[in-house]
Amino acid sequence: MAETFEGKGYLFQDGRLVAPVRYRLRSERDAWGHSAANGELWVASQRWTGNPGDSYVMHTEDGFSLPLELTRKPIGQWQPFRRLSHREVADGLG
Repeated sequence: MAETFEGKGYLFQDGRLVAPVRYRLRSERDAWGHSAANGELWVASQRWTGNPGDSYVMHTEDGFSLPLELTRKPIGQWQPFRRLSHREVADGLG
């Protein structure tokens, strides 16, 4: 079962504001019950282009923060991402 969340937020990298964003986030569970979250960002700044493998933290207007990694080049105006796990963030990966 998947849940979809949409909203607005702000993208940060190394504590620096990158751009305001809109997001679409899908929260899913795999066959073993592990949670995974993936989605897309629409970045308000036309000058920003992220690269696959770049990691950020998105702080949303809904009150949660999400560490994420860009997964591939934009599809239209939407930039695909995957949520980084707590372990990846703690280990400095992603």
